[in-house]
Amino acid sequence: MINKRETRKYDDEFKKETIALAKSSDKSIAKIAKDLGISANNIYYWIKREEKIQNRADLDKTKKESFEEENKRLKKELEDARIERDILKKVVAIFSKQPK
Repeated sequence: MINKRETRKYDDEFKKETIALAKSSDKSIAKIAKDLGISANNIYYWIKREEKIQNRADLDKTKKESFEEENKRLKKELEDARIERDILKKVVAIFSKQPK
């Protein structure tokens, strides 16, 4: 019979606390894992996954800021174009009048 490795599930709160402990503690990850009775590989995986999520969030924030800056620039260009259009309308109206 094949031995199946027991898979344990850890809730998100436990993972977050473990990551925080690993980042703030002077202990090695191996020591923290041993104290918690889990695999050090789990901690390394959770940290790496958290960093990927954080990097993705940072990228999304940068994209959002970029879009906001472009939107602001385009609104300014639109306002300038409207002002220029209004000036041209007035000039055309002035030059279109027939002299009396």
